[in-house]
Amino acid sequence: SKLQELLAPLPLPENVSFDALLQAAFGRVRAAAGNATAEEALLRAIAERLGTPAARKSALDALSQVLRADSLPPREISFENRARQALHL
Repeated sequence: SKLQELLAPLPLPENVSFDALLQAAFGRVRAAAGNATAEEALLRAIAERLGTPAARKSALDALSQVLRADSLPPREISFENRARQALHL
C-alpha cells in the first residue's frame, strides 16, 4: 500500500505486523486528537522513539504526504507545524 511505502524508511519494530502497528498508532492518535496537551505528549514520545535526525525527517515527510493526500485544512497545517517543532526539524 502507499502508506507502507511512506513508512518503509522508518525504524519499525520487528515481528509485529504492519496492520497491528497501524491499528495501535491510529488508536493513540485518536485518543490524543483535539487535546493540545495529549497531542504534544504524543508528538514528544514519537520524537524520542525516532532517535536519529534522518528517521525524524522521514517521519515528517511521510506525515506531510499523508496530510496532503486529499486537502490540507488549517487544522492539519497547524498539526504539521507542531510535529515539525516536536521533531526538531
